[in-house]
Amino acid sequence: MSRTQGGNNNAYCQDNAVSWFDWSEARRDDPILSFTQSLVRLRRELPVLRHNAWLTGKPDEDSRRDIVWYSVWGLEMTSEEWTNPAVRCVAAVLDARFAPAGADPAATRSVMLVFNATGEDVTFTLPVVASHTGEWALRIYTPEGCFEEAGAPTYAPPGKLQLVSHSMALLTQAPEE
Repeated sequence: MSRTQGGNNNAYCQDNAVSWFDWSEARRDDPILSFTQSLVRLRRELPVLRHNAWLTGKPDEDSRRDIVWYSVWGLEMTSEEWTNPAVRCVAAVLDARFAPAGADPAATRSVMLVFNATGEDVTFTLPVVASHTGEWALRIYTPEGCFEEAGAPTYAPPGKLQLVSHSMALLTQAPEE
């Protein structure tokens, strides 16, 4: 299913191999297809990934924020880091308490997205987040694929998470009891 347009950004106007998909049975075994299906299932499973409004990062009356950004050291991003083009590793925590209305509380999980946009392997320190004291389950790691929650590797903050170059991870955490 994966393909290239050979650098053509106007492939929609090409009625030839540049814009055609190969739907043959052999191509249906492409790993990108099962990976994408797993991503769609995970988005359906996690209400916090289905907001219908922009996340702001602004504190509510209880000082909770819908999204918080962290550096590779597990600390909140500073204004200097935001403006430094050399900073290419970030993490974001989406708080489950801000899941859209109507979400099943039993299925609600907080999500941590970790991105390594550098050409080198990086060790992230998982942030210690207020009201998020449990372990984080690794659900997606782009070099390895997707993991079901029950069998996913887990990490406790301030644990370390290794990311190879140009990769990302998605971790989930169950709400506190």
